[in-house]
Amino acid sequence: MKLYMKTFKTDITDFQVICTDNYIINLSFGIGNSDLWLKQNIKNYELCGSNNLCEACEREIRSYLAGKLKKFTVPIKIYATLFQQKIYNALKTVPYGTTVTYGQLTSMAGVKGARAVGGAVSRNPIPIIVPCHRVIRSDGMIGGFCGKSNLISLKQRLLEIEGIAF
Repeated sequence: MKLYMKTFKTDITDFQVICTDNYIINLSFGIGNSDLWLKQNIKNYELCGSNNLCEACEREIRSYLAGKLKKFTVPIKIYATLFQQKIYNALKTVPYGTTVTYGQLTSMAGVKGARAVGGAVSRNPIPIIVPCHRVIRSDGMIGGFCGKSNLISLKQRLLEIEGIAF
């Protein structure tokens, strides 16, 4: 499988996007953070430079970070288990500028186990576009982000862009 990759810097973090000819399949923070995901999810790939879809993703991310884009239009394909796909499909319905708790997301996805939902959310392969940053704890606290405590300030910044203060 031929894959395309682009890295780009913004004022809040660096991004790395991986695409096929037709879909964004991974978006990560920092450079080189997609390597493990690729090894776990894609077999026999050839990694090339950027393509038009990578460029479109960068434009939309920059527009979102500038507060100008409220809904992403770039096509995505999620490589995940059926359980995780239910969670990510539910996440895609959470509107810009709103938050849900892990419990609410569990109900929205029609699954059981808020902890398992939290685990799926932390492994979201396309954060921001699949808006896992909009999930908060039931006590109203911000909670984690992408399974890493060092990204909580990034989550806070993304919520601030959407008009949600913590």
